Amino acid sequence: MAERLIFHYHDRDTPLHRLDPRSKMFAMAVLTIMVFNLPPAGLLLIMLYTATGIIIAGMPIREYRRESLFFGMFALIIFLTRWWGSSMPLEALIGSLRFLTIVLIGMLMTETTSPDDMALALFWLLRRFSRRAAYGAAARLNLTVSFFPVIFDAVQEISEARKSRQEQRLRRPLQRMISMSTQILDVIIDRAEEISYALESRGFREDILHGELSWGRRDTLFLLLSTLCFTAATAAVLIP
Repeated sequence: MAERLIFHYHDRDTPLHRLDPRSKMFAMAVLTIMVFNLPPAGLLLIMLYTATGIIIAGMPIREYRRESLFFGMFALIIFLTRWWGSSMPLEALIGSLRFLTIVLIGMLMTETTSPDDMALALFWLLRRFSRRAAYGAAARLNLTVSFFPVIFDAVQEISEARKSRQEQRLRRPLQRMISMSTQILDVIIDRAEEISYALESRGFREDILHGELSWGRRDTLFLLLSTLCFTAATAAVLIP
């Protein structure tokens, strides 16, 4: 079975991997909010910013093509529905690009930041309000981010199994879709149960976090460069 990559953390020695998770999570949050409100010029700048991050992180985009088909199809649906409703193809295209940009930002974040580091960053942010709530939120984030790739793993596993049985894709598409959805749901439930048993057997506790945070000059530089990019993208609103 081919290696599954999408929304998985891969430990590489790149500048983005070495950044403190707090700086990356802040940039991701700001980017996600901006994408929904920027004009086309600002959106293109954010897309260029994200593409630069993908190159620096060394993400194997070619190997993502097969797993990214779902998001490509969803973007196509967004384009067609918006075009149908507004009769404005350019606006429909921009809507699809906004969706794809958010997906790429999420992929870049999960590619360069481990779930443990994300949990540490969230705990650091929330601990000043309530340490108990901060531990719970960090643990839930860790489990969610760790489990999310299981969904895509299950889809690919079922798809490859059906392909090995030489199943005809165009025959009875609706019945095939229902059957495949049921199988995927069964696999996801089984994996969730396995993870639950594994955590229970290891004595999982919310108040135990792994790793440590280390803010350096590179994080400050990254935030400064990101702020410049965000400011330039926001300034695009003033361009007539």
